[in-house]
Amino acid sequence: MRLTKRERGLAFGMTAVVVIWALHVTLVAPTRNRIRTLERIVPQKRAELRELQARIAEYVTQQERVSHLRAKIAGRNADLQLVPFVETLIDAKGLARHVTSMVPNTINLQSNYSETIVEVELRDMSLEQLIDLVTAIENSTVFAQVESLHVRRSSENGALVHSTIQVHSPQLSSGALASHVPAS
Repeated sequence: MRLTKRERGLAFGMTAVVVIWALHVTLVAPTRNRIRTLERIVPQKRAELRELQARIAEYVTQQERVSHLRAKIAGRNADLQLVPFVETLIDAKGLARHVTSMVPNTINLQSNYSETIVEVELRDMSLEQLIDLVTAIENSTVFAQVESLHVRRSSENGALVHSTIQVHSPQLSSGALASHVPAS
């Protein structure tokens, strides 16, 4: 069968249209759809990356703080006992007559970490005396802190208060101390 010049041109044109359409469907359209998807997803992923970087920075900061605390605990006087320390501070502030109870306790939080707690009950003292005692504990060179403080007004004398103070001091086991003691 012989095609005329016009029919050959028409067949060639139709073939070209089909090839261009096939290339568009198989290459251009999927690429355009992928670009649209990436334009939507890339900003989300960048935001997630910034959030992850912020979390990593926070984690590193927390890790440095823990390492610093471990070094500080390791550097403190291992022979220091919390109960005598608290008693000495109370005596130095002239509050021994206000103490109604002093209860020591030790909590093992991990295999290499424990915390010594001394709960002191004080009665009929002025608020200024209480603040002075708490400040002395917090500002001491001993690694101890007031973890909880409960204050109640005295029912007999409104100018005086009753309080319960919990003083905490962390302790590392000897194995954990050995790994954090600075070299001499």
